[in-house]
Amino acid sequence: FDEIEKAHPEVFNILLQVLEDGRLTDGQGRTVDFRNTVLIMTSNVG
Repeated sequence: FDEIEKAHPEVFNILLQVLEDGRLTDGQGRTVDFRNTVLIMTSNVG
């Protein structure tokens, strides 16, 4: 998670919301469901 901490400050909060709640809500009240989603995170080592 070191690379996530270096990203934009909101990236970590958004990722936590997806992992905990399984959904995201934007400023206009629209909700996206991530409950049946596989989240693939990769890293460039080197």
